[in-house]
Amino acid sequence: MKENDGSRIVSLEAKSVVWFSPNDEYAFFDWLERIECVTAVYGEHTSIFVDVDANALTQMEFRELIAIFRRYQIDLSQLRSLDTPAAREWLKNVTADWKRQVFRD
Repeated sequence: MKENDGSRIVSLEAKSVVWFSPNDEYAFFDWLERIECVTAVYGEHTSIFVDVDANALTQMEFRELIAIFRRYQIDLSQLRSLDTPAAREWLKNVTADWKRQVFRD
């Protein structure tokens, strides 16, 4: 995790993402680029790293990250590292099935 300029950058790892077509791969990266709190997306070996400014994360962006992680079968439990007061307030009222995947411990 990196901190500077009021940012709290958290790196999330997407391991061995599977795309079913070139447009599916394009959609994955395009989707990430449209999430404002995502500050960088880069690859190393078979992983794609998504840097997120946790301090800039909104509820809607959190939902988008959950959706893309579910769609591409990326480990949801690492989203716990994006814990912020705004996210915590929203999450305590959420009863969605993915909540167990994020907070499985």
